[in-house]
Amino acid sequence: MHKIKVPYVGSMDIKQKKVYSISWILNQRASTLSIVALFVFLLLQNPLSQFVPNLELYDELLFFVICGVALGKVVTDKVSIRTKDFNIVICVIAITLIGIFGNVLSQYQNSITAIAKDIMAFAKFPLVFIAANYIFKKSNTHNAVIICNIICKIFISICFVFAAFNTIHPVEMLSHDFRHGIWSFKFIYTHPTFLVYALVMCFVILSTISTKLDMYKLMCLVLLALTMRDKAFGFIGLVLFARLIGIKSKKRFLPFLFLAGIVVLCIAWPKIGEYLSYSNSPRQAMYSASFDIAKTFFPAGSGFATIASSISGEYYSNVYYAYHMSDMSGLTPQRYTAAGDAGFAYYLGEFGFIGFVLFLIILLLYFRISIQQTPINAPARFSFFLLFGYVIIALTVETVLTNATGVSIAILTVLIINSSDKNSTSDSIFNQRK
Repeated sequence: MHKIKVPYVGSMDIKQKKVYSISWILNQRASTLSIVALFVFLLLQNPLSQFVPNLELYDELLFFVICGVALGKVVTDKVSIRTKDFNIVICVIAITLIGIFGNVLSQYQNSITAIAKDIMAFAKFPLVFIAANYIFKKSNTHNAVIICNIICKIFISICFVFAAFNTIHPVEMLSHDFRHGIWSFKFIYTHPTFLVYALVMCFVILSTISTKLDMYKLMCLVLLALTMRDKAFGFIGLVLFARLIGIKSKKRFLPFLFLAGIVVLCIAWPKIGEYLSYSNSPRQAMYSASFDIAKTFFPAGSGFATIASSISGEYYSNVYYAYHMSDMSGLTPQRYTAAGDAGFAYYLGEFGFIGFVLFLIILLLYFRISIQQTPINAPARFSFFLLFGYVIIALTVETVLTNATGVSIAILTVLIINSSDKNSTSDSIFNQRK
């Protein structure tokens, strides 16, 4: 029987290994295998959507299924909602009301369908996180993460072979655009940005098992660099900075977070300067417009489906006419591919200063719930930090939490923070620097 060696994240010594066979994988509970199947689907959803009609609507389906199951468990188990979860729900409701008020105030979007779609797009991430966490909180996803770890290694290995070949001899179906002297790599995905997230998924899963920078993680970082995406370079910088300084104690965690933010800002600053240096950048224009909208319609914003989202392009918002963006490449009524390229601008423009602060509170609560649910010295805590860092980086360049990726991030977070054995502290970056 073929056997696979993977690190064991239990209470055993770091040098010990536990051998998992194919039969061990197949003998796992149906719930564990279902989680693995869901992870594989999230990893490959974008390539599959090219062949399966309407597969891009999977996030809406998952939203209703996960929230429905969680609501059913709350009713049948007769449990009370935790304070932090309740606070997130309150923030979601408050932002929704502010957004609707903004629609009435600004009149930039008159399509009820567009407004309803954008409300769901905004609410999916926080509500799926709460619901999925409630479903899996009492279960241990440790075995599922082990199997996902094996799958990630296989995915990275295959991807690396094709990337090496494409770098030497570029293939049109594997490449996207020419940047910095080489063709950006997209593999079987429709755009490099989707490959970036798939690789981030793999990296954080590998880090949930072990925080050591092994061969597979190095290959993953190389692949991220070959996508030639700004958020990929930001994530690489975050990982390398984390490896450089390590974290010895809980007291150093927040300073580490602050310093990591500075590093990410330094990495992103040349690109920010590029956006600010000319007025014909859709992203720069949306950030400028969102700030002006927040001032004009204070205390609200322009409302749902009005700016910096794919829905605002699909149901073309009058904001783009009012702020002279309708003739910009990527923001025209016929081609609005850049409409979702400014994540923070979406929250600031549509919900104003108050709504933006409430969104930051949601992010803070999401961070605190996840951190408090993982053991201090467990690899899962560091893994979540990397995922959270990626979310912040990605929000500067896209509405990552309102598209299909938002639901995926919520599920991946729950998978990570519920994977640690209570005594799992041996193989953590927190303990590697004594």
